[in-house]
Amino acid sequence: MALTSCASTRPITLTPDTLSVVASAEAFVLRHGLTAAGHPKDLPVERIELLEGFGFESDQDLIKKRLNWVEPKAFAVDREGRDWFVLFRTTSGDNCNVAIVVTGGKAWKQMHACYEIPSKRVLVLPPNNSFKPKPLRGSA
Repeated sequence: MALTSCASTRPITLTPDTLSVVASAEAFVLRHGLTAAGHPKDLPVERIELLEGFGFESDQDLIKKRLNWVEPKAFAVDREGRDWFVLFRTTSGDNCNVAIVVTGGKAWKQMHACYEIPSKRVLVLPPNNSFKPKPLRGSA
């Protein structure tokens, strides 16, 4: 499945690389307490978006603010140059999409504003988990 916007833009397709990018972003939202699971008690709070970097909020304030902010599964991916933008829906029903930026296979920041879907090249992921990679034969 590929969506294209113009001949000069390569379509995003559901490949092992795309699956790896999505998995990295989904692990990121769990690690940083953005889902209903909350922040892992054994891990430190890290600043993950620009406005958090100013340090106006305590760790406890960030934990409260982040709790159950996004759904745990990504719904779409976009790509611009080396950066991937993995999109998550917020749980508030405000039609806001949160983007987690993945570069070089590693999720490293959250966009600080609602991410508007910028192009027709965005790949909307299947609503079920059918896109999950299957384990290799002989692996657990």
